[in-house]
Amino acid sequence: MKEVSFAYFGKDKLSFPLSDAIKIATAFDKNDLTSIVSNSDEISSQIVADEIDFYINNTQDDISQRISSVELLYNARLIAFDLAQYFDQTQEVGNLVLVISQEACAFLPALQKSGFKAIVLPSDEIKSIDGHLGAFEVGILRGGEGINVKTDQIIWQKAPDGVLSRNGIYDFDGVDEAEIIAALSAKCGVYNYKNYISYNENICQYHKRRVEICAKCADTCPTLAITKDDESKNLIFSHIDCQGCGGCVSVCPSGALDYTQMPRAAFVEIARLYRDKIALIIPKKMWESLKYAQIQLPKNVLPFAIEGEKYLHEAHLITLLQESGAQVVFYTDFISVGSFDAIGMLNQVYNAKFGKDAVLTAKDKNSLQNALREACCIKNSKYSIDESSLKKREIFSARLSHIVQNDDLGVIKSGENIHYGVVKIDESKCTLCLSCVGACNVGALSAYEEDFSLRINNSLCTTCKYCEVTCPEKCIEVVRGDIPLCGEWFAEHTAAKDEMFECVVCKKPYASK
Repeated sequence: MKEVSFAYFGKDKLSFPLSDAIKIATAFDKNDLTSIVSNSDEISSQIVADEIDFYINNTQDDISQRISSVELLYNARLIAFDLAQYFDQTQEVGNLVLVISQEACAFLPALQKSGFKAIVLPSDEIKSIDGHLGAFEVGILRGGEGINVKTDQIIWQKAPDGVLSRNGIYDFDGVDEAEIIAALSAKCGVYNYKNYISYNENICQYHKRRVEICAKCADTCPTLAITKDDESKNLIFSHIDCQGCGGCVSVCPSGALDYTQMPRAAFVEIARLYRDKIALIIPKKMWESLKYAQIQLPKNVLPFAIEGEKYLHEAHLITLLQESGAQVVFYTDFISVGSFDAIGMLNQVYNAKFGKDAVLTAKDKNSLQNALREACCIKNSKYSIDESSLKKREIFSARLSHIVQNDDLGVIKSGENIHYGVVKIDESKCTLCLSCVGACNVGALSAYEEDFSLRINNSLCTTCKYCEVTCPEKCIEVVRGDIPLCGEWFAEHTAAKDEMFECVVCKKPYASK
């Protein structure tokens, strides 16, 4: 069997040639090919890229642009594949099912006939549920005695809020027994899943801190795939419960979470392919609505395929805006709270600087067509930097400061879920103990030995307020909300400074006065 990077299969002959890098498969040889990226599930491929046929069928580009753009779409998928950080995982799921109900379960015989072993418990005895699909451990209280029951899956009549978001727990109230049995059977045997999220505990603003000042990821997760251990201040990840939406990534203030399907390194490399193109971001779940749609793609509009719909944050979006030098169109029927705040901030910035929105959103085909007609390149908005060694806030700060430059564009508001602001220090009370510097894990507060100073860069601050908690003199105030679009906000400035006390014998400085 022949292996290629790119393959194209089409029932109809194309009206233009494809790059030599793309193998055109015919009905005769498609079964003898494997590829990394193809346009069709007729070919055995790692990735089926729906955006290729969508572009070919709808673009208004001329022939030379079509040839280069189709190759670009293949290369974008290859970059995401090569730089992905997920790994495949498996879980053995047996045939043991716990049925939780206060009433008689009419479909127990059907369960048993389908090969399941069922345990029935009344819901008022259930006290806790730990573990995950294939390894649930249910705590019950019976006759004053606590008992743990192990099971592979759970069906629960009139389940309480939040429980059904977990993988392997179903509500059978009013559901046909055949549907329940089909759902249970689908996950029996070897269950395959991925880790959609990677985690850097070193810059996490929950991990090991004395008090809780951030747990946005756990609060945002719809499936309890991220939970908190409040005693040890550790985050607990259950990748088997994760749906891969990415909502936790978009609200993480420090960038401790990244999306493994398209990590930051892959995103910026792909964004650079879209130079002088208008990127149309389309999450995986939206392709069904576009598969046979007739959407006119104006010249220079190119789809930008992503997996999860909720992970895009302000650093992603400003990177794509500046690398392309154009407005971005985002087609989705749901915008996460983190992405919503990021789009709101960037639209304020671009309106202040260029008189246009940065990101145009569309939730249906009509609004998408209108957004595509409006979208355009923005003069003098193109900018590129090396992001490889930068954290999330450093990327946003560097790119935003380039937009502002020496202008004073007024003040914009950060959102409810993405916090920016200003740190104020009362120098008269500060003893330069530098506890705040140790508390800050994003580099917004720094100590400089050469002039015995404490310095602040407000544009890097996540306004977590841990420095407020840590400061023994209570001389720090973190004010959330406003982003002053002027050079001063991006510049590191001295917040407190002192002379050093010298040893009376050797004259060596060893402490501030």
